[in-house]
Amino acid sequence: MLKSLKFIGKLAFCITAVLVAAVITFDAQAQTSETSLEGFRELKVAPGLAVGDDVIDVLMPFLRGHPESEEGKPGLEVKLRKADYGFQVDIIQTGFLDDSVSGHHFRGGVIRTSNGQWELLNMHLRPICARGQNVDGYCKTIAKPAPPAMFIMPGANSAGALHCVDVAAEDVLNVREGPGSRFATVGALAHDNCNVAVSNACEGKWCKVRSGDLSGWAHTGYLYAAN
Repeated sequence: MLKSLKFIGKLAFCITAVLVAAVITFDAQAQTSETSLEGFRELKVAPGLAVGDDVIDVLMPFLRGHPESEEGKPGLEVKLRKADYGFQVDIIQTGFLDDSVSGHHFRGGVIRTSNGQWELLNMHLRPICARGQNVDGYCKTIAKPAPPAMFIMPGANSAGALHCVDVAAEDVLNVREGPGSRFATVGALAHDNCNVAVSNACEGKWCKVRSGDLSGWAHTGYLYAAN
């Protein structure tokens, strides 16, 4: 009981209680529907690196950055339940300001190691779509049927076609690790760059892009077709 109180206290200290509702629950028998990975995509976890003295230390990277602001109704729910290998963890973030992705549902596994520490074994992500639907772990809008080839204009853009960066001359377009400004920046694209390939992997207005050796996610509101 004392350990549980310390655990909950540490979580409350890290997250603003007024804005976020954090619930830590332990369930000895997880239901099948609560363990399914349907609609989730895998997030790579480096073996042996996601280790901490407490469970909350291991999970903290998935708790930071939310809520994004005081607007809307942000929420955060954390569930930890016994599994065959150790514990299954579910982290549900809701109330995103993004108009297409309203939240994230993380699902992973943690174990207690032989030296008493906690280690994150795996993690998966399922977006909570405000618009469109979840396809292989991404929010996508339903594409309209393509017109017959005879009606497609020459030079029409397709997935992967080159785009230009539409920002001010003194500005750059940030490329991030994931689909949103909450993710870390991995590089930037100059305003006159017209060598940006945009893929079909999108969440709302954020899509995976590549330009030279730089790849990541960018907001397509700042891109336009190169031809």
